Amino acid sequence: MVTERFKIGILFSYNPNWTGGTYYILNLIKSLHYLPDPEKPELIIFYALKTDLQHVWPLQYPYIRCYPLFYPYLLRGINKVSGKIFGRQIHWFRYPPRAAQVLYPATDIKMLSRIKSRVYWIPDLQEKFYPEFFTPAIIEQRDNHYRKLIEEKASIIFSSHTAKTHFLHYYDADPAKLHVVHFASVINPVSSASDVTALREKYGLHPQYIICPNVLALNKNHLTVVKAIETLKGRGIKCQIVFTGKEQEDKRPSYPQEVKSYAQSAGIIGEYVKFLGFIDRKDQVNLIKHAYFLLQPSLFEGWSTSIEEAKSLGKYVLASDIAVHREQLLQNADFFDKENHTQLADLLTEKMQNGFTMTPVDYADNIRQCAYSFKAVLEAIAQTGEI
Repeated sequence: MVTERFKIGILFSYNPNWTGGTYYILNLIKSLHYLPDPEKPELIIFYALKTDLQHVWPLQYPYIRCYPLFYPYLLRGINKVSGKIFGRQIHWFRYPPRAAQVLYPATDIKMLSRIKSRVYWIPDLQEKFYPEFFTPAIIEQRDNHYRKLIEEKASIIFSSHTAKTHFLHYYDADPAKLHVVHFASVINPVSSASDVTALREKYGLHPQYIICPNVLALNKNHLTVVKAIETLKGRGIKCQIVFTGKEQEDKRPSYPQEVKSYAQSAGIIGEYVKFLGFIDRKDQVNLIKHAYFLLQPSLFEGWSTSIEEAKSLGKYVLASDIAVHREQLLQNADFFDKENHTQLADLLTEKMQNGFTMTPVDYADNIRQCAYSFKAVLEAIAQTGEI
């Protein structure tokens, strides 16, 4: 007797301004590869208009189908005419309930409204801790959204227990509706040490460098790192930090240049600090793999993709001392006060001079745990018929 596979509807869109969200979905799909074949769910990818599926097809997940979230030209034409004549659209296309047993990460899209079980995703509550990084409109929008989910008794996944705890602190929600799934990063094979020589030459890097692969945004705290390197220069200690990631901050567009200008005035660009910007993904992964270690200085995170990539590649991490980083890094890491550049400089000095010890970790266990946990949460919700 053939057992029908559990069908998960996945909402997918590529947002170049938030690659972390894209990598999150891609890593979930990759992690499901680690399940035994009989336990692999069928994935129904609902993709947004203009979304390139070039990131999905190379995953080669064996049980996957893709459907668009936009109307065929005929229906769009009918609705355009009806809008002009009747002032409303007269034809709404909706995927049938059997299209998927559960939808994640859910949104209120009419085309998917017949899929009964929906699970929402809240990455973090950064706006509660750093409201200055957001417009009042965005803060109000998020707050209204969360309150609506609570009112509707919706099921929500958080990427960390830290984020779930924050949510329960600010909102009167039913804990039974809140779930935690620690996502993992699944990295494709990377180059050998000999291959990376050309990569270092390409970007003008020292044989020993420290990588900080974060978008140049306010919450990523690059300025504290730059000040720490300025301190090291004053001490006569050589240390090269390599920043990779999109140099764009919509909340304060001048911020990336502010960081660079500070580094320029300190005389540390080039020899001590490199700003590579948004580089080829393969190059970025190889630079992480062959870095001395990874630096993660964020003021706030929901669950750091950069840290998961470092763990996946067997790298030591020096991270800001925030609750989610403590939850995420159980070994092979040290922590510094997130806005104390002097303490960071001291730790960088120590690691450059004395090195660090590494505890072997089988990261494949993290990936399998992510897959089992994700599938179990969605199956339980679908079986009860919850939204």
